[in-house]
Amino acid sequence: NLALLLLTSLPASYEHFMDTLLYGREALTLEDMMATLNSKEIKERSKAKGDDGQGLYVRGRTDHRDSRQSWGKSRSKSQGRILKCYICQSEDHLKRKCPKNNCKKSTGYVKKDEQPSSSGSTYDDSKVMMVMSAQAHALLDWIMDSECSYHMTPMLGILFDFLECDGGSVQLGDNEECKIRGIGKVRVKLKDMSSFVLHNVRYIPELKRNLISVGTLEKERYTVKLQSGKVNVINGSRVILSGIRRDNCVYSLNGHAT
Repeated sequence: NLALLLLTSLPASYEHFMDTLLYGREALTLEDMMATLNSKEIKERSKAKGDDGQGLYVRGRTDHRDSRQSWGKSRSKSQGRILKCYICQSEDHLKRKCPKNNCKKSTGYVKKDEQPSSSGSTYDDSKVMMVMSAQAHALLDWIMDSECSYHMTPMLGILFDFLECDGGSVQLGDNEECKIRGIGKVRVKLKDMSSFVLHNVRYIPELKRNLISVGTLEKERYTVKLQSGKVNVINGSRVILSGIRRDNCVYSLNGHAT
């Protein structure tokens, strides 16, 4: 199940989100999950923008106090507040003198009882959601590539009749070599609800997207036609696979794996 496969790849911070999707309904479809992910992404981004002013105020005040360290210490003591290191929470030194400091620029210290602003974590969650959404779309997409030698996928869960083996390696466009961990079959369904089985699909976990080898289809005696921004793979008089040309001149399958 593609929806379950994608859901279990989310980071631990989305545990509540996962529980809601898994146990809050009787069935989980890929379309429902993508809609919920997009909705959560928009909500997190809006929340991050709303908290931005408060977060900047806290960080600005901390930077100001750090530049006047001796004044900050005496003032804190007079008000009964204890300063501590932001990294290791020690009261013996401040962050810039902490042995665990990685020398990255940041605020000098915080008050002991002062909680850090939540706007940073919200913004990070928003970025995670955007990345996860982009990765989700990439994993669902199939690129019809005329240069790759084999059909390939990084998703073990969609393969059937799978044989785990050391199948050598393939070289990607950036000259990175990736190991082939096995071979199987993948069933893809088109938007007209017809389906087609891709044979000898290589399982390569390091890949970032799914690839259909146009050369392999031609070798299997299918006819491949490219015209008017569309690609059709034909068997006799029947179109078995079809795709559309994107803005970057890459052809994408009109369908998905089942």
